[in-house]
Amino acid sequence: MSSVDTLPEPDTTTAESTDRSPFPTRRILDVVALLIFLATFVAFVWFTHRNAVNVVYDDQFSDINLIRHADSGTLNWSLLWAQHNENRVLFPNLVVLLLAATTHFNIVIEDYLSGLLLVASAGLLILAHKRRSPSIPWIFYCPVALVLVSFISLGP
Repeated sequence: MSSVDTLPEPDTTTAESTDRSPFPTRRILDVVALLIFLATFVAFVWFTHRNAVNVVYDDQFSDINLIRHADSGTLNWSLLWAQHNENRVLFPNLVVLLLAATTHFNIVIEDYLSGLLLVASAGLLILAHKRRSPSIPWIFYCPVALVLVSFISLGP
């Protein structure tokens, strides 16, 4: 006889018990991941609320010139399309004009809007990858959210 005949048959009771145990663990990890995502967002909003100041700094001084031209009626496409640090910043200039008209160029509102867009882009990046790889648990995306929505990006 061959050695194949002497192998024991697999135990079906352990296979059934292992099939049921990962489901609650996976559900718990998904809830933990959701709590981490929410905590990251809440911490970012709290940090912005605590530390944002309504002061123009660094590159925002060029926005004041743009707002001045818009208020005086001399705004044209060449000012909107003007090069700034070797970049064409048409859409940021349009956002600046919109914020100037609606919030009187309140920098704190701009910080909240920037944070909201940052969280939305991190969420879309995570959702795009999750759509391609649905078997990956949500908990594996927590480092991505923590890195993208970190306080280091808020530095001066």
